[in-house]
Amino acid sequence: DLSTIMAEYLVAIGHSVELAYNGAEADERLSSFDFDLLILDWELPDTVGPDICRRYRESGGTAGVMMLTGRKSTDDMVEGLDSGADDYLTK
Repeated sequence: DLSTIMAEYLVAIGHSVELAYNGAEADERLSSFDFDLLILDWELPDTVGPDICRRYRESGGTAGVMMLTGRKSTDDMVEGLDSGADDYLTK
């Protein structure tokens, strides 16, 4: 899966990586640790990336946020960026 491949690459070049496979895990990690960058997918089993981003920003989170998703419509991009993401990249 793409998240595992990305995590392995980032670790190989010297970064620490935390993976979350659903919104509850993401919210827990975001409330427990400080991050330099968040890479959020749109579709998660229990929520969507923009909702995680919105909650993170509302709680004072300041790390960079990139939405990495298969959703390509302009409306999706606007929603992702409006949720607080700094960048939006389609797969």
